[in-house]
Amino acid sequence: MITTTIAPQRALHGRTARPAWTVPAGLGLGVLAGAVLGVLARSWMRLISTEPEFTWAGTLFIVIAFAVFGLGQAISWTARRRSCRRPGVTVARVAGAVLGLVIFGGAGSIMLPTVLFGALAVWRTDWARLARVLAGLVALPTTVLIGASLIGDLGWGFRGLAGMAGFFAIYGVVIVALGSTVAPYADGWRMSRRVRLAVIVVVALGGLLAAVPLVGI
Repeated sequence: MITTTIAPQRALHGRTARPAWTVPAGLGLGVLAGAVLGVLARSWMRLISTEPEFTWAGTLFIVIAFAVFGLGQAISWTARRRSCRRPGVTVARVAGAVLGLVIFGGAGSIMLPTVLFGALAVWRTDWARLARVLAGLVALPTTVLIGASLIGDLGWGFRGLAGMAGFFAIYGVVIVALGSTVAPYADGWRMSRRVRLAVIVVVALGGLLAAVPLVGI
């Protein structure tokens, strides 16, 4: 009896599974999606502002910042989808994290702790449940402060409720988009407990430093 073994096709499992043109297409879609989110964010700022004095330069900066954010997350997503090796995915995720910081410039810095710890709570599925719950709790104070501020300034009318809805929608999308950068990479490798603890401490300290503007220090 003659038996034949057919090896799995690399085209179905490796980096050749998707045509090369999908890389620039994915990056372009990331930039476009980020820019659209930037337009929506700018519109939300206009809605909640009590002194709506906007410039084209400021509007362009916000749209470009969100477009860069979208590019960063598209880089992380593309590296994962093309089954790159861990070093390549790590570089892509670092790029996604660095490019993601641009939307937290100026007044946006107040939302960095919420987005950072919110993304960790949602996406770090390899962490213990307690660690993720604690991360979620750290993300809450800024959300409560901004929500209370919106209602205090705009009341419970249409603008106030629409402002709250826009706030949760925009930053909810940001946290969801960070999944490709923040989520663990399932290739079988696991970080040692000591290194993981060091990373958690560094992230926590970074979040606390980012929260300094909240207390006026």
